[in-house]
Amino acid sequence: MLYAQMVREMEHHMSEIVDLQRIKDTSDGDFEFENTLIQEFLSDGRVHLAEIEEAMKKNQIAEARTLSHTLKGMSGNVGAVGIQAASLAIQEAADAGRLTSDKLASLKDVFGKTETFFQEYLAQYTD
Repeated sequence: MLYAQMVREMEHHMSEIVDLQRIKDTSDGDFEFENTLIQEFLSDGRVHLAEIEEAMKKNQIAEARTLSHTLKGMSGNVGAVGIQAASLAIQEAADAGRLTSDKLASLKDVFGKTETFFQEYLAQYTD
């Protein structure tokens, strides 16, 4: 019983980070396509994350907002709901003139968790 509860809690926590059903719907059950989408998302996402960080360091708020908006859309396509939410938080903070480094830290944290999740998810089908 304790194990089952732990698994449910882990699944609930992960559902706050990734909605696997969304990527499965997008790929229409084609794992190779799913794998490609995830790998491209992670690669492009890392670039966008670095660009957001650089824009924030240079106090280029409008650029950080635009990049966050793009990352938010990319995230939605693969079900990366945690990144989507963190990107929206940056966008909203930029719009309100309250963009702070804690928003970037949250985005970096959830990106790392998402990347780990996707890598483990893909590994179970490629090993």
